[in-house]
Amino acid sequence: MTDQLEHYHPVDCLYRGLAIDPDAIAAEDESVQLTYRELTRRSEALAAAIVEQVPMGGCVAICARNSCDHLCAFLAVLLAGRVWVPVNPRNGVQTNLAALKRVQPALLLVDVYSASALSDCTVETRYLDAAPDAKDSVDYLLTPHLDQPFVPDRPPLDELMAIKFTGGTTGEPKGVLQSYRNVAAVIATFDTFYRLGPSDTNLAVAPLTHGAAHYILPLLAAGGRHVLTQSAEPHHLVQLITERRVSVSFMPPTLIYKLIEAPESSPEAFRSLRHITYGAAPMPGERIAAAQAVLGPCVSTVYGQTEAPMVITMLGSDEMCRPELRASVGRAGPHVQIEIRDRQGGALAPGEIGEITVKGALVTSGYFEAPKQTAEALRDGWLYTGDLGYLDDAGYLYICGRAKEVIITGGFNVYPAEVEAALMDLGGIRECVVVAMPDAYWGERVEAVLRVEDTESIGADFIEATLKARIGPVKTPKAFHFWRQIPRNAVGKVVRREVQQQLQKQMGQVDEQAISDD
Repeated sequence: MTDQLEHYHPVDCLYRGLAIDPDAIAAEDESVQLTYRELTRRSEALAAAIVEQVPMGGCVAICARNSCDHLCAFLAVLLAGRVWVPVNPRNGVQTNLAALKRVQPALLLVDVYSASALSDCTVETRYLDAAPDAKDSVDYLLTPHLDQPFVPDRPPLDELMAIKFTGGTTGEPKGVLQSYRNVAAVIATFDTFYRLGPSDTNLAVAPLTHGAAHYILPLLAAGGRHVLTQSAEPHHLVQLITERRVSVSFMPPTLIYKLIEAPESSPEAFRSLRHITYGAAPMPGERIAAAQAVLGPCVSTVYGQTEAPMVITMLGSDEMCRPELRASVGRAGPHVQIEIRDRQGGALAPGEIGEITVKGALVTSGYFEAPKQTAEALRDGWLYTGDLGYLDDAGYLYICGRAKEVIITGGFNVYPAEVEAALMDLGGIRECVVVAMPDAYWGERVEAVLRVEDTESIGADFIEATLKARIGPVKTPKAFHFWRQIPRNAVGKVVRREVQQQLQKQMGQVDEQAISDD
């Protein structure tokens, strides 16, 4: 029986784009443009050098900002058949060093800017942007192999392609194993969801070490163009979208908010957009409508985890135009099954809240050298995501939060995501996070941290009264804290653990904006 995902093998993607038009622009950044012919030539040369230096099965780590050099490095590791380990330069030094110590890569490819995120690293290092004649430069490594014949390695789909470390919002990051099959499932799903072609241009503003990397191969296979940028300044993004006629981009909600509020933004500037896809955090319905008013009917969303990357579910831009679906993250992709389960592992009916479990080609085989964590997450072929949610009768998935984040107050379950959605619907609140705090009477009490547009126009009394009327007194936070900034990790996710720690430090101090228990 033919394996349908073989058609979407990650190694083939660059060559499919090359066959469409070798002289078309494949990628550009702030300083260089590369055609498919040039991108293939450089990637193959570096791949040949990697084959010489890194043993079969060995790891190559990449820590760099978005650039054509970074793109070439990623493709080279792929064509060499070695294991790709992306390292986010926005992480702390200790986090990155701990990850490298665990996987022991044979080679580290880094740009000069990101080197500070790996200070005191003992791994053999080559610099993507060093002077070409410098012996520690990638150019020095690949130059002897330019224009030499190269045959890429094309491993079986079930072999290991990457080790990706999770964001670690709830504890120490884990090394997630991603096979060629996992990535092929993403490529195949993108093919049906985005319908990419040679006329498409992707703006890669999110880090290539994170979600934006999943757009590289599907668009190359379609013969499209990548525009790689290191700047998230809204005026710069508006200019790139307008001038490069960007049709696709993945952004976190916070960046979309900044984009639509930029003085340069207008529907005319965004006429080329087909998909602005958000992920990593929810967007309230009010914000989605505001984005559609400026960007056009192009807003879509995806839900995934590092363990089942990017496309567990998808909600297309046409579905997003239906207000009743905006709280959903869409329906299951073609290479995954979803079931909602109770604490005993039993399947739940539509409308019942439980843990989201997934199965299929998208799902990881486990964690790097962590059998206990693998056994906890993977049971009978199903990935227990740790996320809570429910399916409606039409198969749309709704996220209620993390299982470990459920607040049990006075014997009632309170889902932070539900309270956060109610807060955002009030208007005037830029960001919010709801957490549990220990309480001698309630067991846990619900508290909220808010970043608002104007503390004079929306105060704690108004928020409390409105929420009690809408979601009831049990779910209404017992205290509201107004902060200038809410802590996030390197990939933009709120770090609830840090919020709770900061609130605990404040305990015993009078918060002028807090509401006393009643």
